[in-house]
Amino acid sequence: MVKHVLVAVGPDLSAGALSAGIARARENGAQLTLLHVVDSMPWWALAAGEHGCGDLLVAIDQHAHAVEQHCKDVIERAALDTPAQTLILPLQHVSIGRAIASAADELDVDMVVIGAGQESSWCFWRQRTSDAVARCTGRLVLIATASEQTRKERTSQPRAIHARVS
Repeated sequence: MVKHVLVAVGPDLSAGALSAGIARARENGAQLTLLHVVDSMPWWALAAGEHGCGDLLVAIDQHAHAVEQHCKDVIERAALDTPAQTLILPLQHVSIGRAIASAADELDVDMVVIGAGQESSWCFWRQRTSDAVARCTGRLVLIATASEQTRKERTSQPRAIHARVS
């Protein structure tokens, strides 16, 4: 029996994970916790450091608060009969996947719901966050895929053009 569901919400608002997590909480009468892990210094921000990193850090913080507000709105619209909460967790010297897994252990959740993410050929050496969560926790992990509409929107975006100079 699932009594506590943790939904990891990414910067893209993880619509698939949110709907799957709310459905599982509703089906089981479980407590719902929405978690957003904030990486205050993502790897891509290091390149911007020489160009005035202060504004970038403010933007990251503002985005985290926007995600938190979105989560609160989703909880309110879901009108669950069980307790629900939103947590913002700063990333501290571990991967985002490990931070989610640690939070799941600390909160003693029964199920972690996370989006599948998308593969990138640019960062081929990095594992998906969902894989890291599944590897780092002994909890039940549900990997929610994006809706068909979201997948179509992603694939309709123009692909990068690779050019080779000779």
